[in-house]
Amino acid sequence: AVASQLVTHMESLRLSEQTEKALAESQRRSHELIIMNRVVGKVSQVVGMQESMQIIVDELMEITTVDQIRIALLNNDNSKITIIAENFDSKRNKSALGQELPVAGNKLTQEVIHTQKPIFIHDCQTSPFTENIRDMLAEQHIKSFLVMPIVIDNNVIGTVGLDILDEQRYITDDQIRLAETLILQAG
Repeated sequence: AVASQLVTHMESLRLSEQTEKALAESQRRSHELIIMNRVVGKVSQVVGMQESMQIIVDELMEITTVDQIRIALLNNDNSKITIIAENFDSKRNKSALGQELPVAGNKLTQEVIHTQKPIFIHDCQTSPFTENIRDMLAEQHIKSFLVMPIVIDNNVIGTVGLDILDEQRYITDDQIRLAETLILQAG
């Protein structure tokens, strides 16, 4: 009798745990949909690409724990990438708006364009991907960062950089997934 009650109790606990996980997942998805709807609503009210990208940068700052975010778009011949939107702490860094970076020799940008996949750089000063841009990253106090492609019709048109300036900060897998979803919707 005791064994039967124990089995019933264990099954009850298992079902309760599954229900709690399903509820948490449902709440997470609901939260994501609210964010997506808010962004789509805001973006649909503006006309220009720069304004749309600024809305995305600002929304990404709201949903992540990073210190600054920048969006850069490729020029027509894919030779340069230009920062067109940013959200940063002006007490710690200066604006990079309008800054152009050559794609040639920029291993990180080339890899993101080629693979169409995000790349996380844990240490900017030692990564082989950042060899040609280390001075710029150091000047901006960037310790680590995530670079994600902006893809439209299977072509990368730019990148989103989520920068971490403090070594104690990090970006969670959920935040990365949500950022990717937001960028996918924007593209």
